Amino acid sequence: DFFSVIAGSELLQRNYVRLRQMEQMLQLVSTEGGAKLQLNHESFQQLAKALQQTPEILENELSLLISENLQALNQLDPRRRSKILNSDS
Repeated sequence: DFFSVIAGSELLQRNYVRLRQMEQMLQLVSTEGGAKLQLNHESFQQLAKALQQTPEILENELSLLISENLQALNQLDPRRRSKILNSDS
């Protein structure tokens, strides 16, 4: 419902759903609590396998989703531009 009131948020909504899917799958395949994604961790390998992807393809997809989200957020709120571009997280 949150996304439905924000004009132009279709991309964010689609990416949110995909990231949540990855997060839920990570929790299912991980033996540790939490949903912190670490590219060099065994759980990342298991996540890729569960999603029927290679780790490299999954890493590329995650990078693309994050990049698209940053661009979409910038378009929705230009005040974020300097904060997003200067953020290390």
